[in-house]
Amino acid sequence: MIMTHPYFTVTRKIVNGAQVVIQEEQLLKMYEDKITTTISSFPFSDIHDISFRKLTKELGILYLHTNQGLFPYKVREEPHRFIEHFYKLK
Repeated sequence: MIMTHPYFTVTRKIVNGAQVVIQEEQLLKMYEDKITTTISSFPFSDIHDISFRKLTKELGILYLHTNQGLFPYKVREEPHRFIEHFYKLK
């Protein structure tokens, strides 16, 4: 593994008649030839582009543009180093 970048998922559940929001932190993991998430793996050959859009001061979306479609990941930290490393390796 070369580097990681944190992202988070949000799940809403009903518990005892009340809505509960659960945020879980996960990691995007970059290897020499792929990027993985908790549930997916993307070879570099399938990734066309990586982009980032800042939504608020505390929140942004990192997008993986792949052969299978566009995959958005909610991030709190700007992923510029992660994106730069991707382009160096690809």
